[in-house]
Amino acid sequence: MKPVSKRIAIGLVLLACGFSVLLFCSLFLSVKNNESHDISQSGENYGGIYKRYKGSVYAAVPSNGYYKIDIADPDTFTLLPGATHSDHQVGKDKNHVYCGNRVIPGLDATHVRVLGNNYFSDGKQSAYCSYSTTRNPELGKLEEALQIILHQWGYGTKPQSYLYPFALLPESEVPYRPLPGANLITDGTRAYYRGQLMEQADPAALRPVMAPSRSGERPSSTYFTDGRNVYHHAARLALAGHRELQELNVSRLTSQTPYLYDPRSGAVYAADLPFDSTHQPYYPLTRAEQHIYHLLFTSRDGLFYYDGQSGEVKRMGDNIFTHGDTAATGDFTALSPYIFWDGQHLLYLQASERWGSRRNPGLISRSTHIYQFMDELTGEWQKIGDVRGGVFGSLWQNGASLWYFDLTGDTLTDSGPIYRIADRETLALLQPADIGTSVIRKLVRNGKLTPPAHRELLQAKTVYRKTSVAFHWLFYGLIVLAVVGNMVRLWGKMRKR
Repeated sequence: MKPVSKRIAIGLVLLACGFSVLLFCSLFLSVKNNESHDISQSGENYGGIYKRYKGSVYAAVPSNGYYKIDIADPDTFTLLPGATHSDHQVGKDKNHVYCGNRVIPGLDATHVRVLGNNYFSDGKQSAYCSYSTTRNPELGKLEEALQIILHQWGYGTKPQSYLYPFALLPESEVPYRPLPGANLITDGTRAYYRGQLMEQADPAALRPVMAPSRSGERPSSTYFTDGRNVYHHAARLALAGHRELQELNVSRLTSQTPYLYDPRSGAVYAADLPFDSTHQPYYPLTRAEQHIYHLLFTSRDGLFYYDGQSGEVKRMGDNIFTHGDTAATGDFTALSPYIFWDGQHLLYLQASERWGSRRNPGLISRSTHIYQFMDELTGEWQKIGDVRGGVFGSLWQNGASLWYFDLTGDTLTDSGPIYRIADRETLALLQPADIGTSVIRKLVRNGKLTPPAHRELLQAKTVYRKTSVAFHWLFYGLIVLAVVGNMVRLWGKMRKR
């Protein structure tokens, strides 16, 4: 390498390192100089997400803190008349209507009112403003990092990493009115979800799909049908609508993906992604969610699951539960939502997580395992009772051995859905109707409830992070290096002209 080229390369590396140091210092300053905390503690409350602080209006944007609304008039700022908790993200002053910290264009602040379902109208123009925030799709990671640096060093505004989305509706001679179901509205002819047109939807018949649970049914906020068409949000799916459609999900996950299941055809959707129809019919292996991180679906061609990180439907392996295709568990009987028995073999589901070290913190992966029970069995399984009325689990006997089948998941235990009960005294401790969670935790901790010997048959796995935090810093440093390198190359070309 020539001396000049070598000096340039060294300079670029130092520049990339300097950028990383600047970003680190900026993040440190953002924590140390936390203005959002001061606004939250000392600001005057307008209601909803809005505060008055040092003569200005601020809006709280979850995951981002408070944003100053420069053009808002603090003396006339207020929430909308008739606003409920669901409308906490919308405010107005004498000039404008705001969705979070952003102006909704075209709405007359004098006449604006709440319609319901997060819709608002001034009688002529109508708009949707989301109740919750989302990541700003127009702000890239590198741009965000640069904006953080500039903001913390006093050379720019705070980056809008998260925002309250909004959408304007077409003007209509017929007033808009909300429909049953979250984020739905109609002008009598057309239906909209979050301000987006639902093609060919019949507003008079449009209803949420129902989501069954242990406590009963609830309406979906994701899937809808008018009896003919089926929708995920505003997108029409290639599926015929009917009342038996069901939403399934693993609600304990932070970033949950809803599933649509059609028991008539055996079709499955993860969000708006269909499972391969050539493997239909699919059957949900379990509808419970405490000892799993993935919903598993059986078919004649195998076991399938959706990987929310890769956005793909994956084949877990062969269908080890059945030789036919007439039921989810085929040759096996479900003793609990997670435990299956065919007269000879006991299979069960169990969830696990992998976390990083101190030097490399954070969630790395989540898995759902299918284990084969390997302890000796001497006969049929017999249920001998429930724990807390069946809410916590159930009690079983196999020959002389006693077992606890857990339904609580990692809220009480972390070793799976099945435990050997040490003795009759331990069994007695599990039988009071008012048993508390601390009793079960103590029994597990003291070795009175122990998981069985087992071997893994199949695993569904979602990887959240393959590389270390240090690698990410290096990655972004290289991006900066590439950008700076291009700038230097362009500058060199300009000098030659």
